[in-house]
Amino acid sequence: MEERENRVRARHRLGPDVPLVFVESTLGDASNFFQRPLVHVGQEDGRFIILITRCVSVAHVLAAAAHRALFGHGAAGNPFWLVRRKPGDCQS
Repeated sequence: MEERENRVRARHRLGPDVPLVFVESTLGDASNFFQRPLVHVGQEDGRFIILITRCVSVAHVLAAAAHRALFGHGAAGNPFWLVRRKPGDCQS
């Protein structure tokens, strides 16, 4: 992961202060027309990683995830990368 991050930062001239989000998606059953992807967001060595499984269409789920990350809201009304709490830390 570190090597990939270094390549991305070098290619796009991004400094260490710019956060990167890595997305890994897994294609599910393409015959299932009701896309209900399962999303897990976490951090590993300070890197944000989004794991998306059960994708009917990888392109569509990536577009939806990007839209949600940019315009949607996570916990406490903040985009997910600004929230520094674990899900278990939130009270219902």
